[in-house]
Amino acid sequence: MTRLIALALVPLAAAVAVPSLAAPEPATGPATGRAPLPDPDKIVCRRIQSLESRISARKECHSRREWREMADQARADRDSVNNYRGRASGN
Repeated sequence: MTRLIALALVPLAAAVAVPSLAAPEPATGPATGRAPLPDPDKIVCRRIQSLESRISARKECHSRREWREMADQARADRDSVNNYRGRASGN
């Protein structure tokens, strides 16, 4: 019985003794456990659909930082319009 338990524990002991055989850990950022952030100054191009036509679209290129700032500004504009509508209707 002891011999059977010992034989069953051999693969477990081998896995603990040889950590290089274990599954590799994914690469992460420095000591945070998170993926590294993308470069905010990298230029990213996007196709912008025209409101006048479903066919035409133009290409705009900005840095990631500029895209984020434009999205933040659009969100702030939308929120201020929504807040104004709420006050104007008396709700």
